[in-house]
Amino acid sequence: QGAAEVEQGKFEKQVEIHTHDELEDLGNAFNKMAKGLKRLRELQEEFVFIAAHDLRAPVTVIKGYLSMVLGGDTGPLNDKMKDYLGETNRANERLAKLVEDLLEVARSEAGRIEIKLSPIDIQVSAREVVQEIKPLADEKSILINYEEPTGALPKVLSDSGRVKEVLVNLISNAIKYTANNGEVKVFQEVKGNEVITHVKDNGFGISKEAQEKLFEKF
Repeated sequence: QGAAEVEQGKFEKQVEIHTHDELEDLGNAFNKMAKGLKRLRELQEEFVFIAAHDLRAPVTVIKGYLSMVLGGDTGPLNDKMKDYLGETNRANERLAKLVEDLLEVARSEAGRIEIKLSPIDIQVSAREVVQEIKPLADEKSILINYEEPTGALPKVLSDSGRVKEVLVNLISNAIKYTANNGEVKVFQEVKGNEVITHVKDNGFGISKEAQEKLFEKF
């Protein structure tokens, strides 16, 4: 049982063996190993948090200067310069997103992530995300549609910002893994005391192996 807990990343459980022989020695060694693994994980999380936090500053500075140059503050740009700087800006945006993701993972694992619960209209959240992400679908000629429920949905207790993050991830992945001229649907239903939001596409799906890793980091 103790080994199973360690396999799942739970290092707090101590095994209790009092046989005054090599089995008890093994149990003590197991507990020392679990304690060492816990400390290693804490050091890893601390490193990720510090690294991501320190990366945020230069990424923000690069973004600021690129914005000024592209805005014409340093003088006119020819088309080739605009293209190159545009690509640089997009790469920096991706890097900024990765840094934020790293920080979110570090905050989550350190128990510092903030969830601000309040009654929200999840229809509004879904509608706004679909509208925001529609240009991605248009690039691939994918039809994206939010199917409005027939009646008003009850308010749900949630964090509006976090809900939108989840929806952006699900819908952007649906678009990414659906072939051109495909279709993505977002719709909702009430089941018991829950409001279920569905994201459905006609893409090529996720392999069984990948499904097992869906809720792992990155």
